[in-house]
Amino acid sequence: MTDWNDRWNGAERLPAVSCRASRARALGWLAAAGALMASCGPPAPPPGPVLDANQVANAARRGNALTEPVRVMFGWSLTEPDVRLSGRGVLRMAPPYRARLDLFTGSGEGVVSAALVDDGMRLPPGVAAEFLPPPALFWAAVGVFRPGATALVVDAKGDPDSEIQLRYRPPGGGELHFRLEGNVLTGVELLRGGQVVERVEADPDVEGGFPRETVYRHMGEFRELKFELESVDRVEDYPEGIWTPGT
Repeated sequence: MTDWNDRWNGAERLPAVSCRASRARALGWLAAAGALMASCGPPAPPPGPVLDANQVANAARRGNALTEPVRVMFGWSLTEPDVRLSGRGVLRMAPPYRARLDLFTGSGEGVVSAALVDDGMRLPPGVAAEFLPPPALFWAAVGVFRPGATALVVDAKGDPDSEIQLRYRPPGGGELHFRLEGNVLTGVELLRGGQVVERVEADPDVEGGFPRETVYRHMGEFRELKFELESVDRVEDYPEGIWTPGT
């Protein structure tokens, strides 16, 4: 004979087991949903404007171009692990891309003379000036946008109302990252293997067109070369011979 007490007790236990399982599943779903919501965080901000890299480059070229012959006077200092030098210098420039740099000590002794024409550095015979930045960074240091005739523009990112980064790939490898505020050049970095190896930072003088202060750093060689603007004078055109130091 069936034990009705056992059947009744079993019938009572079955719903209880089912309820406990349902509660466990519900709690699991709630925990998973809470974790998902926590991981999502606030909604992502809307994407910035899509920039045309060529248009940005053309605007940078126009906004940071040399338009007339000038003579720039400045103070300078060089810091390396075993070197400390300082003095005054003169920079003579003529459009489109010609520059002659002469550095002197405080007592007037010549330290180096160098000319940059387009993308080529010119030095007197037997003279090395390894502490000077490479051409693209040299031009940026004197307020001129010149990535190089054969450098390839990669892209442009940022906000036209604040800061834009314009990337180039130079023929020698690596990348050049130019920083622009509006159309004004404020710095450039040379990267190799994803790491910054050389950098120029410029404090632009919007009215004068030349940086008030420029700092060039070579990370691997712990070198810092600083220029501090003193004066800018518009002049007549220079004789062709000054662009070839030592002749």
